[in-house]
Amino acid sequence: GSAKVLRPLMWFDNIDPMDSYQETKGVEALLLRHHWLNSANLWLWGIRGAEDQKGNEFIGSRKNSLEFGGRFQYPSPIGDAGICYHQRELNAGHEYRLGADLRMDYAIGLWLEASASYFDGNQQPINYTALASIGADYVFDIGNGLAITSEGMLNALSFSDLSKISYEDFIIAVMADYPLGLLDSLRLLTSYTISQEEYMIAGSWRRTYDLIALDIGLSKTKSRGCSVNLIISSVF
Repeated sequence: GSAKVLRPLMWFDNIDPMDSYQETKGVEALLLRHHWLNSANLWLWGIRGAEDQKGNEFIGSRKNSLEFGGRFQYPSPIGDAGICYHQRELNAGHEYRLGADLRMDYAIGLWLEASASYFDGNQQPINYTALASIGADYVFDIGNGLAITSEGMLNALSFSDLSKISYEDFIIAVMADYPLGLLDSLRLLTSYTISQEEYMIAGSWRRTYDLIALDIGLSKTKSRGCSVNLIISSVF
């Protein structure tokens, strides 16, 4: 999907938007991709199930079970559109997941992203979950170029049938990126969860040399307080 911070299609990874390296725990999987000349593409995958939760999951899969799904992306007249499907076996029951996204680039970048899940035979009380986000980004002609990304995501669920699905929460996030020069860059991320009145503010500074990179990050949340991160990485 196109979302950068609030990602309904974060099905398999746990990438932190403040992580310059975009590192995440992987999955054991087989992926097949086919590309057409008009830039349409088809993805098919199979994943070895694990009890650890991945992505947006709140229930792990049955160990060593087979998860499978696919994605089809097509360059439509209004933007790049995609639809995807995934299903997996739980320790009790199954999850069937459907997702869709649309990216449009006009004067500003716009995107829509959504994911819905149905749980069959699950011991958990939740039968349906849904996530939907809308976002936009734009680079302002300020200094070296100030890039602003803004997203909002709705979370809904149902404890019975689909007609009883109801609003659960709404999250707002704003991210700013600014290059100070060839070596230095800054990033600021803020988010607010309305129902929980929970906020998060995080900032990072990155300096990159030919073989060494230095990252310093500072974050603060209402519930956990402040934290500082320092990462020094090298490439040989």
